[in-house]
Amino acid sequence: MKTPISIRRWRGWLLPGLLLLPIVLALGSSRQAGADPFVDPAFQAVWTRNDGPVAGGTVARSWTWGPAPGAAKREAYAEGQGGVRLVQYFDKGRMEINNPAADPAAPFYVTSGLLTVELISGRMQTGNNQFEIRAPVLIPLAGDRDDSNAPTYAAFRAVSSVPGAAHPAPDNTGRAVLARIDRDGNVTPEPDTRPPAPVQYAYYEPLTHHNVADVFWNFLGSSGPIQVNGRTTQGPLFAPWFAVSGLPISEAYWATVKIAGKPADVLIQAFERRVLTYVPSQPKEWQVEMGNIGLHYFEWRYGGGPAAQPGVSPPPGPPAGPPALAQIAITGIVVGKSGLDLNEQSVTLVNRGAAPVLMTGWRLVSPKNDHVDIYTFPQDFTLPAGAQVVVHAGQGFDGNGHLYMRRITWLFDATGFDGVILYDNLGREVTRYFLQQGAVPTAPAPAATAPPTATEEPSADVTDTPEPTDTPEPGGTTATATPGSRSGTPTATVTPGGTVTVTATPGARTATPTATETP
Repeated sequence: MKTPISIRRWRGWLLPGLLLLPIVLALGSSRQAGADPFVDPAFQAVWTRNDGPVAGGTVARSWTWGPAPGAAKREAYAEGQGGVRLVQYFDKGRMEINNPAADPAAPFYVTSGLLTVELISGRMQTGNNQFEIRAPVLIPLAGDRDDSNAPTYAAFRAVSSVPGAAHPAPDNTGRAVLARIDRDGNVTPEPDTRPPAPVQYAYYEPLTHHNVADVFWNFLGSSGPIQVNGRTTQGPLFAPWFAVSGLPISEAYWATVKIAGKPADVLIQAFERRVLTYVPSQPKEWQVEMGNIGLHYFEWRYGGGPAAQPGVSPPPGPPAGPPALAQIAITGIVVGKSGLDLNEQSVTLVNRGAAPVLMTGWRLVSPKNDHVDIYTFPQDFTLPAGAQVVVHAGQGFDGNGHLYMRRITWLFDATGFDGVILYDNLGREVTRYFLQQGAVPTAPAPAATAPPTATEEPSADVTDTPEPTDTPEPGGTTATATPGSRSGTPTATVTPGGTVTVTATPGARTATPTATETP
């Protein structure tokens, strides 16, 4: 049995990433845009450590994250830089970069969200002390997504220790796990003579006052093939044991659920970040699994998400590649500055494809010699097949084929160097338009970073006249680099519904985060 270790709780300061200069992709980044579905190389390194050997067939065991990365978001978080942080979803969890300025090689540079706590409590966390109250989560914790009899996250509120509902348990180390839970959260004892499998509690966590079943304790303390820095070696899958799962917030309960359409006994236990399941009727390598909480949380938070897979994960397969580039062209720009109306300046785009294109998270980027101006398309904006849209620099109301950047300064300088580049939500260049061929200015480029996958609710206003600020007013965020630190790369901040500004100051330090935003 694994020896309990001294536990330190990580509740780090959340300093999120933000989208920083996708123009770097067009100016010689060492990473190939769109070649990698991971939004950040640190996410890929974390996934590869445990799931690389599974995907490659080196070992037969259940997934830690899932066979491939999913949607990336720049999610609202009150204490974050620009009010956002970078996350990426997987079948079985969500990765986060809370402080993009930290050392990417640090053990907890990438963290995993407290998804279980949020789903069971029905409180979506949007800041250190800010929550959005949601409806009870009636998604089954385990088994088929359409199982109408399986216990749900809402049902586990009656037996879990989450904000607003404490349900501590005594130390039951060495005792059999015999309790059974139904869809409504009712708990009944399992007869001693007929347990689905012999399971005992192996460890008691004093910080949360909950026990851990031995099948889960052994799983969290297991070792096997892992991939680190391109090499496969033997090592612990989870170090420390609670790094991915978090601490237990419920006891373990038996339930009858559907798996691939057939009823099966499953042991379910909720941890802060993950749900663990044990199905004794499954092959040994797949008896203990991480639940599909990444899929469940995404569906709860955004609605209409992909349905969860059946209780047993599919055999490993190659990650899916990115979709083909949309056939959208920039047909012209207007750079005049004849009067005071900023809407004189505009960019016209046409969808030359046969299908409508959802442009949530797409960006128009106008590089300058000392900064880059960025406009983000509004959430759920769709450009129909064959249609055009004119994006104006100034103020106005979006609609009828017109969008407005809501800038307070000119977008273009009325020179031959004026131009824009269009990036899709994967950070790939779709098209560009410059008045002079090869007239792209040499903007200071940050270090190479992975292309983002983005969705973003409001359109972001843009300004190229920043003023230093720590607490931006709604509708406008500005930023300048701070003298006296490491490099001259540009910095930026973004506030949902506000302004994006990128500037470079000699001697300034900045990280090179990549992010997406969905408030």
